[in-house]
Amino acid sequence: GSKARIGYAGMKDKRGITTQFCTLYRTMPQQIVNGKQQQQKQKSGGGNTKQKGYSVVQVGNFEFVSKELQLGMLKGNRFDIILRNVKVTEGDGNKGEDVAAAHDDLEKQRQVLEQAAKSMKDKGFINYFGTQRFGKFNDTHLVGIAVLKGDFKKAVDILMEIKPEDRQDIAKARKDWQERFKYGETKENESTTAKKVLKRLNRFMTGEIAIVQCLAKHPMDYKRAFGCIPKNLRMMFLHAVQSLVWNRAASYRIGSMDRDNVIAGDLVPGEGEDFASRVKVVTPDDVTSNRYNIEDVMIPLVGRKTVLPTNELGATIETIMNEIGVTIDMFKGVQDRELVVNGDYRKVVCHPTDFDYTIKEYFDPLQPLLQTDLMKVQGEDITIEPKKEGETSKLAMIVGFTLPSSSYATIALRELMKHPTSNEFQKELKLE
Repeated sequence: GSKARIGYAGMKDKRGITTQFCTLYRTMPQQIVNGKQQQQKQKSGGGNTKQKGYSVVQVGNFEFVSKELQLGMLKGNRFDIILRNVKVTEGDGNKGEDVAAAHDDLEKQRQVLEQAAKSMKDKGFINYFGTQRFGKFNDTHLVGIAVLKGDFKKAVDILMEIKPEDRQDIAKARKDWQERFKYGETKENESTTAKKVLKRLNRFMTGEIAIVQCLAKHPMDYKRAFGCIPKNLRMMFLHAVQSLVWNRAASYRIGSMDRDNVIAGDLVPGEGEDFASRVKVVTPDDVTSNRYNIEDVMIPLVGRKTVLPTNELGATIETIMNEIGVTIDMFKGVQDRELVVNGDYRKVVCHPTDFDYTIKEYFDPLQPLLQTDLMKVQGEDITIEPKKEGETSKLAMIVGFTLPSSSYATIALRELMKHPTSNEFQKELKLE
C-alpha cells in the first residue's frame, strides 16, 4: 500500500535499531510480506545508506485491529542503550581527567556506574527538551520567533541560509538565492532565481523546496511561501519557541527556587478534563499538608490558553519571553488556522519507569552487547568474544528505561553521564 495508508503513533530515531507497531488500512498480512519480498528483490528502501535499507526492515506479528494508529496515541517509548568504553572521571566529570586508579580497578568503576544508575532510578531528571527540538543547526526556534512576529521574510531567510554542513552544490544554491536581488529587488529577479535554485535542491529539503516553488510563482509573497510548508513542519517552528521558553523556565525553577519541594503558586495537575481545569495553582494549605511533591510540578508550554504560575516563576517566564522578543499575545494573534497553539503543561521532573542496567566487560570495540528484538525472536544470544592480543579490557553500561511520549532519552543520558549529548561532543568519542 501507499505511505498514506500506514498509521503510526510516533516517529522513531533515525539512528538506532527500532521496533514499533503500525497499522495498514484494509491490508492483508500476505500483501505486506509480498511487498517486503519485492523490496528485497529491488534492493531499495529507506534506512541504512550502504544497504539501502532492504536488509534492515523486518515485518511480522500480524493481527487485525479495529482502530487505526495515529500520531498522538503514543503512551511512551522503551529505550535500551549501550554506553561503550565507559571511563570514570574525577569529581563531577566536567574536567574530563581520567583517574588512573579507577582505570586500574574495574570494581571501582563498577561502583561509580552503579551509583550513577541508582541516582537516576531514584531521582529522575529535569525533563528538558533535547537539542533535536531546536533543529540540526539550532535555528528552528528562530524561524518560530520570526513567524510569531509576523516577519515571514525573515523566517524564509533563516530557512534559506547556508548551513555549516551543506554540500558545496547546495551551499552555492543557497548563496545564489541570497544574492537574488543583486541586480535589483524585483519580483522578476526573485522568480527567475527561484526557478534556477529549485532544480539544485535535494529531495530531503522539504521546507526549502516548498518555499522556492511558491516564490517562483508568487515572488515576494513570503507569508504565502511559508504557508506552503507542510503543516507538521510549520508547527515544529512554533513548538521550538515553546520548548526554548520551557527549558529556561525549568532551569530557573530548579536552579533559583526550591529544587526539592513544591511551593505556593506552582502549577500541579488538576482534576478536570477541559483545558482550564487541567492544572491547579498550589495554595499555602497544599504546601502545609504535603499534598504534592516536586514530581507533581508542571511548567506551561506557553500558548493561547495556558495560565502561568502565580509565584516568581510566572514573572520569570514573561521575562524569558521578552528577552527573545515574543509575548503571549503573539501566540493569540497567529492568523493561520492550522497553526493555532493553545499551549500545554509539562512536568518539570521526569521519572523513568522500568529502569534497569547491566555492566559488561568486553574487549573487541565492535563486540555486540545487546540483543535486538529480532535476535530474541530468532533465538540468537550474545557471546562475549575472548580477549585477543593487543586488545584491552573495556566496560560497557547497558541501560534500559521507559519514558513518556515527548521526554528525551538524550536528556536522561546527559544526567546519567554528566556529559553533553550534543553531536559535537559525541563526534570526539572513540570506541577504544
